[in-house]
Amino acid sequence: MVEDGDCGPRGEWLDDIENQKLLLNAIANGYEVKKEPKYRIKLPGLAGSNGQQYISKSADGKLFACARRDYLQQEFTNDELKQLPDWIRRLEFEEVEDE
Repeated sequence: MVEDGDCGPRGEWLDDIENQKLLLNAIANGYEVKKEPKYRIKLPGLAGSNGQQYISKSADGKLFACARRDYLQQEFTNDELKQLPDWIRRLEFEEVEDE
């Protein structure tokens, strides 16, 4: 697959015959990568509020409420949810569709 070139870690991975067999088997028999589901944590609606709010996480790990924003972490894996405070885990979650 690679001739006289350095392909870094991928090239090293392909040097192993067992990895070559694994790759060939995946190509021949089909292979699907299953992504871990992610969830948004919905906050209960407030009287007079017209927008949905979610739990968001800042870069320094602080949690806060915010409307949907693409630049904030608002999607959490099951493992991340387990690490959040108990009161947050009692809120409603919505599964995020894969794009």
